[in-house]
Amino acid sequence: HPHPMRAQAELRQLAAGVLPLQRGEAVLSDLARHAPPSVAMLRKTKAGVTIKKLRAHAHATIAALSAILLEAWKGAAEAEEWRTKRTAELRGDAKGAAPGGGGDGRGGGGGGPSTANGDPTRQTVMLLVAESINAGADERVDGGTSLDIAARIEKAAFSLTGGSGKAYKVRLRALAASLSTPRAASLRKRLRDGELSAESLVGMSSEEMAEALMSAEERQAKRVKKQRDERAIDSLRLDAQVDQNAAYACTECGGLRCTTFSTNSFGLELLSRSEVPDMIIDCLDCGHRFTI
Repeated sequence: HPHPMRAQAELRQLAAGVLPLQRGEAVLSDLARHAPPSVAMLRKTKAGVTIKKLRAHAHATIAALSAILLEAWKGAAEAEEWRTKRTAELRGDAKGAAPGGGGDGRGGGGGGPSTANGDPTRQTVMLLVAESINAGADERVDGGTSLDIAARIEKAAFSLTGGSGKAYKVRLRALAASLSTPRAASLRKRLRDGELSAESLVGMSSEEMAEALMSAEERQAKRVKKQRDERAIDSLRLDAQVDQNAAYACTECGGLRCTTFSTNSFGLELLSRSEVPDMIIDCLDCGHRFTI
């Protein structure tokens, strides 16, 4: 990684017109290929000020590369300062950490979250998850707790998806959106209380997440409906095997939809049903069981 302190010396020479243009292009291109330096490093080296001046360079390539580089550094610096500020707010630090403090020149260093291995993408996603855990106005928790939980969730997602690529971002953004809804209050509580692990949460399918977001009443209603549907299906299967016959009218409700079970099936195919001894009969209408 090109160190901004060393690059700054050549950038100043380029701005003063004493560095060969070919070398100047190489320095700018090298800087553009790497992650932006931290806010602290930019403030220390003043490299951003020099790059800003180079946007007006007479050489078109130098000016264009400088403009591209400045835009990238500016965006990264703003993102880092947001992470630093939001982390301080979540931790309840009124003074906050010094924006970008302590960086080493690599992107994502400084006063932002100290987890996620200094990766700006992972830090940003982790903060979004932490904010979703604090979504309930009446269930605010200690900022350190929400950040710790978010760090575990982020780590689990990183491990599950094998990196911080598209699958990682999609999963965590969807997870943050789900956790921030009012329906997720019980889910957030389970996370805070340690009843639900980060690994289990990240590994949930969309169907499992939908069920986890249900209230107790909704889950009970779903179970009742499932049981009712299963009974209806079973009844349909039995109905297909039942003939209505007045000889087997239910002694309880008088219904003719009955199933018959013989305790002695020997020779059953040769006898009529009314002649089979020890017949057990179930009424499909009322559930009454009787024998003949």
